[in-house]
Amino acid sequence: MRVIRVDDSLLTRLIDNCIDPLDTISGITHRRCAVTDGRCIAAKMCEVSEYFIASVLRCIDAMRNDWSYVGVCLGCFRELDSTNASLIRQNGIPTTGNFEEWRQISFDSRTVRGPLGMRVPVIDVTVHSIDLSYDRLYVTALDLEAVRNVIGSLRTLGQAADEYVERSNIFIASPALLGRYGNAIKTYIRITHLRIMRSIADLAYEMARSFSSYVGEYDSMYGGNDFLIDEQGLETLIDTLRIHNRNIAQDVYEADRCIDRLTEKNIPVVRLEDNVSSATTQYVRSIIEEVNDLTYIEGRGRRDLQQYMDDLDILYQYADLFGRNCGRGLMTSNTTRLSGLSSRIMTRRNYDVAVFFAGADITDSGTISDYNLNELRSELESVPDLASRLSSSLITDDSMRGMIRYYAALLQIGIDQNEATNTALNRLFDCPEWMADLSRSLDSGNSYLSNPENLIRSAEHRPEDVIRDAIDWGIRIAKDDSHGYYKYIEEKRWGPYDYDCASFAVCMFADGAGLPIPHGPNNDDPIVVSTMYDKLRDYGFEKVHFDNDCSKLQPGDILVINPDGKTAHAEVYIGDGRTIHATSFDDAADSAVGDQQRRKLEDNIAVNAANEGKEGATHLYDLNDWGEYFDGTFGTNIRETNYADQDGLPYVGEITGYRIAKPGSNEYIDAGNRGEVAYVIRYTGGI
Repeated sequence: MRVIRVDDSLLTRLIDNCIDPLDTISGITHRRCAVTDGRCIAAKMCEVSEYFIASVLRCIDAMRNDWSYVGVCLGCFRELDSTNASLIRQNGIPTTGNFEEWRQISFDSRTVRGPLGMRVPVIDVTVHSIDLSYDRLYVTALDLEAVRNVIGSLRTLGQAADEYVERSNIFIASPALLGRYGNAIKTYIRITHLRIMRSIADLAYEMARSFSSYVGEYDSMYGGNDFLIDEQGLETLIDTLRIHNRNIAQDVYEADRCIDRLTEKNIPVVRLEDNVSSATTQYVRSIIEEVNDLTYIEGRGRRDLQQYMDDLDILYQYADLFGRNCGRGLMTSNTTRLSGLSSRIMTRRNYDVAVFFAGADITDSGTISDYNLNELRSELESVPDLASRLSSSLITDDSMRGMIRYYAALLQIGIDQNEATNTALNRLFDCPEWMADLSRSLDSGNSYLSNPENLIRSAEHRPEDVIRDAIDWGIRIAKDDSHGYYKYIEEKRWGPYDYDCASFAVCMFADGAGLPIPHGPNNDDPIVVSTMYDKLRDYGFEKVHFDNDCSKLQPGDILVINPDGKTAHAEVYIGDGRTIHATSFDDAADSAVGDQQRRKLEDNIAVNAANEGKEGATHLYDLNDWGEYFDGTFGTNIRETNYADQDGLPYVGEITGYRIAKPGSNEYIDAGNRGEVAYVIRYTGGI
């Protein structure tokens, strides 16, 4: 077994290909305006971005050292394969755990070149030491021009970082470097280089967007022309104008008093109008409004800038640690600490996770290799919004595989890739264990789920959700007297008011739980008790044998009684020996909408009470009679004021609860001689 397999010429080209974007980033510079003295957010943006780019360059320096070391190591590969075979056989294949000792034996005779690229100055401050406040605003068009230069640098940085990630992924996917050492290098590049470079790109793009918004606000006021706003100078100007204004107003007042005296002596003189004072007041008001507008712009820019502070300090810590682990130390670097730091940079850019899926080498049927699965998971964990959700212990490799198969099935039926990606991820987060169950069932050769449409239905309808919603819907209908029993006219047996036993059971799962079962009066092949299983098995149901042991039943099971006889019936088990169904006593043909049976039994109590003692009066079957029968059969306590169980489900009516076993017992009781349960139809989601 070979420790390393390498294609020197191809690998050299791939490494050079990765270094090119680093050269681009190393050449990024931006100019600060000499006029700026730090009394505007534009100056703060320049200062913060300098800190950002300096931290980035420290990371770039470390990355260059890594590539330099990898490049030097290539010269050792042939020697290892040809002259150190006996050493490898003796000491075993190296892993990242014991590689340091093995490397000393093999590589110490080689000279590793020093760090490449420009060296950046040591930064002894944190970005939080940059004070974003100032006493009085002082901003000029030159300050905005400096921010425009910064924006250009940030966009170039983001593009180069994206390009580096893309080219590094090509290196990682290349077969030019294989073996344990090669895979260890690729894992290191993925964990350290790619994660932080994605965060760098995101920060660069987000800061460029925020800075552009800031500059745009100023441009909307001044049209990109030269301007100078000196708030302190404007305050002085306003005070001066107000003093002049008061002096002018006083002079006009004194002059008008003189004019009034002349007028009293019949000397015609026109009074003065204080137009100057009015104009000055308006001018002062416009200055104040303009400064207020600028203060608002500055305040919003300050808030935007503040949100990057934590990210940039973490980036600096990363760059510092990265620089102490790179190059010769890459195989023993503290990748856990580096990974932890990079995951704390909460960038706000929207990741195109569909690209991750597209590059994961997923087959049309949704299978994926172990290596590509781990790579995809790592890619997704680099997205801040997804990282914490993917950290759940419930999301296993089987969960991921089930999600990927669901994603592939969505693509097969023509769903857009972005929509398929988001839908599959959301389903993974909602029910990871169900995704794992589907994956394992497919691995065992499940032919039902191999159909994309069936897999999609099952993925989107987890059994526990379907059964819960179906039972909730059934109980809600049973509690509402506007719903009753009717079976003779197809248009009336499918609701929205009346149902028969088969239509009610189907509607619990179709209307209540959302399973896309074709049903209703317009269905060409109506569903009845005898055909129910044939109609439901294509939607994730299976037939289960029932041996009168209720402990083997599960909530949501449809009990099929005497399916081929005149008394064919279906009811849905809801747990604790209880069922729910649509039924009728003596008014099955009653065309009136709603539950007449319950009302009749209640009314008959009053009729019997009124007829009590009357000669020839006939006792009508009432609610108390029903309660005595029910109590005698199941050991319950049903009375006029107590005909519902603890969750409000009534035990009397046309759509009602029922029992098939006494409370606390698992022995099936055939009450009413309806017949034995022939079989059970159970929703399993197809697994």
